[in-house]
Amino acid sequence: MKDIHDLIIKINTETSILVLGQEYEAGNYVTALKNILPDSQRKNIFPNGEVKKYSEVIDTIIDYCEDEIDQKEELLKNIIKAEKSIDDNRFSLLKSMGWCGVVTSLMNQLPGFLEFRSVLNRLDVKNDYFSRRNPCITYLFGKAGSEKYNMPMTFEEKMLVQASKNEFWNRITTRLKMSGVLVIDGWNPFFDWLTLDDLNSLISFPKNSVYIFGVSDEMKKIRQIEKLVSKNIVVLYEKSLYDSLCEAGYNNFEFETNDEYLDDEGVDITIESVFDKAEYSIEHLSYQIINQLDPSISVLDNTILDNPNYIDREEYFLRFLSTENGIPLWGGYASGFYFSRDIDDELLEKVEKQLKNIDPAKNKVVILEGNNSSGKSATLGYLAYRIRCMKKYPVIYITSSMKEKEQYDDLERLIKNHINAKMGARKTVIIWDKNTYGKDEVYENMRKNLEECNVVIVGSRYIVDDKSVESNGKFQIVTLDDYLHEETELNFLHKTLQSISQKYADNFDMIIKKISNVSNEVRDSYNKYRFDSFADKGNWFLLIFNRLFEELHDIQKRSVGSESNLAKKSFVQYLNDYSGEMYTQETFFKMYDILGVSKPDNTDSYKDSVSKIFNMIAVAGKYGLELPAMIVFRTYENLVGNWQNFIQNIKQSSVMRMDLHEDGVMMIHFRRVLEASLFLEQQVDSYEDLLELEVDSLLTIIRNTNFYDMDGVDSEALQVVNLIRKFGPNGPEPTKYKKYFYKIAEIINEVNGEINDEAILVASHMVREAFEGDSKNSNENKILLDARNRLRKAINQYGNRTKSQQLIRLKVELSANLLKSISSDGCITTKERNVFEEIESYLESAMEENITRFSAGVFLDAGLRVYNIENNSRNKAKILSRMLQIVDDINDMKFSAFGENIHGKILTVLSYAKKYDEIEDENKRLLEEGSDVGIYRKAMTILNDYSPINTPNENERIRISSAIKVLEENFQIVKNKPRSLYLYIRLLWIQLTGKAPFTEKQFVALSEENWQKISYLCECYINNEESRKRPLPFFIMEMDMFRTGNIKAFKEITGITREFRNSFSAYITYAVLCDENSNPVKEDIQVKRSSNRRSIFSATFNNLKYEGVEAHFKDSNFKDIIDIYDGKKIKSALIGFNLYGVVVYGENDLYGQIGGKK
Repeated sequence: MKDIHDLIIKINTETSILVLGQEYEAGNYVTALKNILPDSQRKNIFPNGEVKKYSEVIDTIIDYCEDEIDQKEELLKNIIKAEKSIDDNRFSLLKSMGWCGVVTSLMNQLPGFLEFRSVLNRLDVKNDYFSRRNPCITYLFGKAGSEKYNMPMTFEEKMLVQASKNEFWNRITTRLKMSGVLVIDGWNPFFDWLTLDDLNSLISFPKNSVYIFGVSDEMKKIRQIEKLVSKNIVVLYEKSLYDSLCEAGYNNFEFETNDEYLDDEGVDITIESVFDKAEYSIEHLSYQIINQLDPSISVLDNTILDNPNYIDREEYFLRFLSTENGIPLWGGYASGFYFSRDIDDELLEKVEKQLKNIDPAKNKVVILEGNNSSGKSATLGYLAYRIRCMKKYPVIYITSSMKEKEQYDDLERLIKNHINAKMGARKTVIIWDKNTYGKDEVYENMRKNLEECNVVIVGSRYIVDDKSVESNGKFQIVTLDDYLHEETELNFLHKTLQSISQKYADNFDMIIKKISNVSNEVRDSYNKYRFDSFADKGNWFLLIFNRLFEELHDIQKRSVGSESNLAKKSFVQYLNDYSGEMYTQETFFKMYDILGVSKPDNTDSYKDSVSKIFNMIAVAGKYGLELPAMIVFRTYENLVGNWQNFIQNIKQSSVMRMDLHEDGVMMIHFRRVLEASLFLEQQVDSYEDLLELEVDSLLTIIRNTNFYDMDGVDSEALQVVNLIRKFGPNGPEPTKYKKYFYKIAEIINEVNGEINDEAILVASHMVREAFEGDSKNSNENKILLDARNRLRKAINQYGNRTKSQQLIRLKVELSANLLKSISSDGCITTKERNVFEEIESYLESAMEENITRFSAGVFLDAGLRVYNIENNSRNKAKILSRMLQIVDDINDMKFSAFGENIHGKILTVLSYAKKYDEIEDENKRLLEEGSDVGIYRKAMTILNDYSPINTPNENERIRISSAIKVLEENFQIVKNKPRSLYLYIRLLWIQLTGKAPFTEKQFVALSEENWQKISYLCECYINNEESRKRPLPFFIMEMDMFRTGNIKAFKEITGITREFRNSFSAYITYAVLCDENSNPVKEDIQVKRSSNRRSIFSATFNNLKYEGVEAHFKDSNFKDIIDIYDGKKIKSALIGFNLYGVVVYGENDLYGQIGGKK
């Protein structure tokens, strides 16, 4: 905001403070002092007669007084005398702008300053400190001539005033951060006691809230100022404030002042007074009374009802949201910044019920409870605003910083002597946003202390143990849910955001859509019960605002930290109480008592241990995971070895939850995922410190894990290994914790030994990813070889159980580890070739059952590395051929299952294959030996980058025909070689049908000759002992056996095709049977039975050729038939196939499902 006119509006409508630096005096005071000093003082303070900067003069005065102590009093008189000889009228214009206060680093009273009341110490800071009606000038470093707070004239005094300055400065910046504008003039950080470090607190200010005048080019380059400007917090002006005003035409302009305010120092409060028969009565309360109260106590006057009409609504909306633990930005309620909560009316009704109660002794405290960052403070502020809108009752608003009993007497005097006796209030509402944690008696104590004042007290508290306890009827409880209800609260929030900024509303819509999608996905998953108990929609309030406003992150961290610290404090208090109780029951307690030996104070130890427990649960919670309670208890057991007490204490914590799962395992988790992250972040000052904290917490978890407990989804070993993976190379941020991989692996191996294969696997993976040394150097490769040995031992324990998925994963990891021992350049050595053969052996056995992205990726990595350093052409040819087969295997499956990283490796393999057109002699030698290596490689080279999972274009169809020709010319070899034979089957299917295998609802129209040809190929493949079990040959045989009426074979084959349901969707219809003229085969069927489950039906065929086959269909497959029932006969059904067998359709319905095309 460069427009000085807009700034003037802000100064007059918001809390505005003018800061005058030491250069504001512009040499006027320094010159006056120089002229008035006697020669004996002048020559020491102004040597050579030169005029220095104000700060330099003060420092020189201090040095002079240190040496000439007896001159101190005389010099002070001259310092004060010099003030009166200054002729400067600038302040007469500045002071008329309507400031709420002036702050200065000057230590002298300049012209015009006298019209403001002076603030020199903390006791001078009253409730009207920021009053526009009665503004004050704060001297940060003392004032010349003040009896108690004189300007510093010795170095010790300078140290004292610089220390006390922070208290003033922090109070000012804290208030303005919530609502206000800070204008700085006459300040040069190179020559001022208000330093650059004092700007640090401005980094959390809202945008366009700080204005610095008189900024030099040198100041613009200062790092702090550059940062504040880049964040749009600070606006810079090159000219001084006075010159800028004059340039804008304000030099002869008198700013409006409210004379009524100046004469009447106090506030007006409209209430329903017993002294006035009118409906409303405007009563007055003087600042003399208000200033006797603690700054945490505010009496709400009529000004909070005013709509400030903020110029920048976005800026002030953020300020409204940022008023943590302080006085709300009251203008935000009138401006529509608050969005309604479902409990607003309930809360007001409970308060109104107490207001109608005529017996003060029967008044009940109303308490609003909720989790941190659920909106309690904003809701209480809105309650205060609504009550003031009624204009019936005075409202006293108290922040959490008020000391409890210390202020009761002041409140009693205020209410009894002034609000009741003079203003005539019928009742007074006290809203105390203390946010108690299991100590609600403070509100009842206040009620009893103020019982004669006839007050209604409203408080706030955290939800402890997630239960609303009415405390024997003493309290009226209203619970604020942190889940925002979609039909009401989310709608209100959207409208509020839209009134502020369309950008906010659009971002909100995207966030809600994303959260809703995730919620629905998890709710539909197998672990729905966990979702309901842990990762549900709450705390949407925290989550939405965290995503919408980065500016609120620090506040949210402090909010989560505040509740968590109270929870930890409660935990520690319990441990102290329990250990004290146990101490008194010890055998030697009486002897200890006689000897005067007291119970050891273990508070610090308890604090440290409780922090570790909370961090353990939080570090799992930030990744959405739970911890078995026994892991946490092993940490707790050293403190107090009692399981029941441990359970009870955890249950009482507001930030943790404990659930008993269906398998009987007790699990603990942090209340929300985001809260767990914020809890960890608020404890540290840097990203590095956060990593240290998280890893230390993980190591504590590992050290307390029983790796023998490995059965079931809730087993300790499985839960902890899942957490470790979040820190590892396959976690959300693969390199985040990389420098800790060795340490984590070391502790895993130390605790686990050789117990748990999964732990060995994850530790070995971390070692491999972290290893960057020379694998041939015995000093560097010890940890790599140790991981290798652990993997070998784990593999050897399995014996011949080759089908174990765990064994396959161990073999793949060992292969990846071994690959570290093969160089990526030079020529291959005999030792490296042996290592590669070992890798091949492990991976081939791993891929016998199923090829995965891990096994394929490691094989291609190893193959490509060895291929580049292999100098034997035959070996190179075999390696390339095997890699091509891996590429073909990958293409035969869902590409997405292999991830994007595999794509680059595939392209490299294919590029190598293209280079071998010229080695026909090598191919001939391989053919003579009966090898299909050259055949397979030549066919794959012809196909180039075509993948048989895609429908081919014209050019690709030509390449497919050429590749088939190569395979057919060498059929006597191909039919006995599974990899080439399988490639032939796939390419022939595409050639005959025009579509890639497993294309949905593909119309298959083959001649009898072609059916026999492709079925023969499939039979050869299936009967070859070296063949891997793949879905396509079996699926083709399933169709052929059905169409030829070989029902027994059909049923046997569908038993096999069902096994592929994990790789392919079993219920999708992949083929529709047609005759060789492309006409769909039609058969009459009869409904055999129906089921209520998803409208699924079964049917048999009238054609005896298909006797014994049961087809399935949904009611949507026959939409033209209104009533489907057992025995219903349906004519001319079309026949389709999926991995479970036969599916039938009505002709029009099938065409409708494929877009209406026949």
